[in-house]
Order: sequence, then C-alpha cells, then structure tokens
Amino acid sequence: MKKNSAAPLTVGKQLTYVPKTQATIGGDTQIGAWTLAASARYASKQYSTDDNSDKASSAYSGYDAYFVADAKLSYRFDKHTAVSLAIDNLFDREYFSFYPAPRRTWFAELKLDY
Repeated sequence: MKKNSAAPLTVGKQLTYVPKTQATIGGDTQIGAWTLAASARYASKQYSTDDNSDKASSAYSGYDAYFVADAKLSYRFDKHTAVSLAIDNLFDREYFSFYPAPRRTWFAELKLDY
C-alpha cells in the first residue's frame, strides 16, 4: 500500500489476499507414445487484514506460503485411446489457504477420442 489517508496504518503493508511473490512454471515432453507433464506453483504468505496483523500460520484462517508440484504421465495406444495417471501436490505439502489445502491427490484417466 503506497498511500491510504482513510487508514494510515496500512501504508507500507501488503495488499490483502495478494502474495508479494507468485510464480508458476510447467512443461511437458513426449517420447514415443509417452507424455510427461509437470508444473510447479509458488506463492508467498498472504494476509487477510489490511494492516497485516493476522499472523496465523499452519492453522485455520491463515494463508501460508506454499510450493506445490504436479505431474501427469500419459500413454497413447493409438489415435483414439490413451490412459494417464496424474498426481497433484506431488510432495504432499501441508499448507492453509484459510482452510487446509488439499493434500496429495491422484486420478487415473481413460480417454477415448472418436
């Protein structure tokens, strides 16, 4: 916050619900019938009060910094059929975004194109 005559204590504070630093990177590669896709997301701590007085961390109502990686491995049998396995939060990181964020989850997919 650069200037705020209505609430001077907020000047110099971080905006609410906006991380100071945030980054996402991802990519995929294909080798024959196999495709591997991966991505990673980072966000620094966020605040829910305009004066940044909320200090909750690793608890309900807190907004923790986090780094999360995801991956998906696919195999294409032919131009009509593929299977894949995806894992979100690959390293099973615990963090809160007001509520506990989802831990490691996975799903399998059978894809039929026609």
